[in-house]
Amino acid sequence: MGDTPLLLFDDDCGICTKFARVIARLLSDVEVIRMSDERMMQIGIDVLGKEMYWRSFHVVRGDLWTSEGEAITELVSLFPLGKIWRSVMGVTPITRLSVQLLRHFQRRRKLECRIP
Repeated sequence: MGDTPLLLFDDDCGICTKFARVIARLLSDVEVIRMSDERMMQIGIDVLGKEMYWRSFHVVRGDLWTSEGEAITELVSLFPLGKIWRSVMGVTPITRLSVQLLRHFQRRRKLECRIP
């Protein structure tokens, strides 16, 4: 992978698509890519496995793939003042809250997008 950070999202999911659009507007230096992109899907499944690849969004920086809570931290670090926020994310209660929020949206995604 190159130097440009990538955000991979499930384009069959309305919540994920809205999330990706917001990130694309806020972070112009992040390349937003559909998880159904054949090239990325093959690489992602090779790196993460099929189940994990489709479970959550991913942030890819170079050869580092992050998912779920780690991807939230990685994505936050790309914002202005992100390094400060990243250190705040290292505080356990804040990390737990972020992961709980992610889990909430994952449950909604399963309901809205009919994901098994």
